[in-house]
Order: sequence, then structure tokens, then C-alpha cells
Amino acid sequence: MPKPARRRRTAVLALGCASVLTACAGSPDPGQVVTPLPRPTHLEPQVGVGEAEAHYGGLLRDVTAAVDAATGVSSEWVPEYAASVSGTVKDCTFSTERLRADVTIDEATWAEVTEAVTPVLARHGFADPVAGDGTGGWLSLSAQDPSGAVLDLRSKGLTDVDVDGALVSTDGECTLPAD
Repeated sequence: MPKPARRRRTAVLALGCASVLTACAGSPDPGQVVTPLPRPTHLEPQVGVGEAEAHYGGLLRDVTAAVDAATGVSSEWVPEYAASVSGTVKDCTFSTERLRADVTIDEATWAEVTEAVTPVLARHGFADPVAGDGTGGWLSLSAQDPSGAVLDLRSKGLTDVDVDGALVSTDGECTLPAD
């Protein structure tokens, strides 16, 4: 039978290891780093489902260009997943592809990125961005348009940008047009 002092040491060691593992277990997936935004009381589609990819894709191109200009790095923005729609004819929502670049942005440069991205968002009908809370060490900002679309820009070693939840109008089906 172990001695009481040895049991205490074992318990302390086990608790210490559990604490270290919990603290180092990794940061949240970028899709889980979300800045809470107030939900608009009335959502108004900005485009139809057929124009959504071009409309919000143009926003992504402009935002990534602003990020590149602010960081001084011309990054290759790679799609992580395809654009999609979900819902019914009455509540059809569109989400863009997620674009990812292998660019590290520090906090000082993040302020420049935010400054560069804000007028781009305004030109596309989005409200001023709201800074994230630093969850998991991520630098992030989010902004919303009148359709409920939320642009999220996140950085931690890699930089991601996407738009999610844009209410779009339909002509009968909540499906993306075939290429």
C-alpha cells in the first residue's frame, strides 16, 4: 500500500499534468472563433442565389487584397472548402468558400489590416468590423451586412477569411447554379 506522502505527490503530479495538457490542447478551429454580432431585426437579401458567389466572392477578393497590402505580402489565398447554400426557398442562406493564406500577422500589423479592411467592408455594404476577444490566441474581426451575412477574418499562423449566413432571394429553389 502506497504511503500517504507518495499518494499526495502522485495526485499533485496527475493534476499538474492534466492542467498542462488542458492548456496546451490546441486552439479552437478557425470556424469556432466567432465574434458575437448583434442580429439584425430585419434581414434583407442583398442578392439572389444566382449572384451570391460573384457578389460575396468579390468581397473576399477585395478583403484579401487589403490584407496583402497591409502586410506587404502577396499571399496565395487557397480555398479550404466550396461555397454552399442551405435552408428553404423562404430562408435560403449562402456561405462563401473559406480562403486561407500562409501568412503570419502580429498584433501591430493586425491593426493595419483592420484599418485597411474597414473601408472595403463599407464599400460592400457591411457595418464596421468588431474585434474578436483573442480566443485561443486568434486575432479576428467580424462584420455583418443587412442580409445577415457575417464576414470573419482570423489569423494565427495562417489567415482565414469567409462569409457565412447571407440571406439570398430565390426563384423557387435554394440551390447554387450549375457551372
